[in-house]
Amino acid sequence: APTTSADFLDVLRKSKQVDPRRIEEYLARPKVSTPQEPRKLALQLIRAGLITVFQAEQFLLGKTKGFVLGAYRIIERIGTGGTGTVYLAEHQVMKRRVAIKVLPTPLAADP
Repeated sequence: APTTSADFLDVLRKSKQVDPRRIEEYLARPKVSTPQEPRKLALQLIRAGLITVFQAEQFLLGKTKGFVLGAYRIIERIGTGGTGTVYLAEHQVMKRRVAIKVLPTPLAADP
């Protein structure tokens, strides 16, 4: 897990979930100060619309992979229940947004 804002930005860049130019443009703005704490930076990036809450949670855990399911990029967790988790995802080519339900392995194996 990242312990500094620089570590958090490294995780964010490695994940390839945000265009690096958008990150650099945001950080280069005159009124933007980079907090030392990764959580504060994550909140700042959420408010700026660069990352989602789900992505911030994953980056704060140090995760850089697991954001792609088939042809879809996972953007946000919509909900979780007894039969699985529903995510907002975007088709990587068509840029169409959809909801994808991911079942736990025992349920997915049961016809």
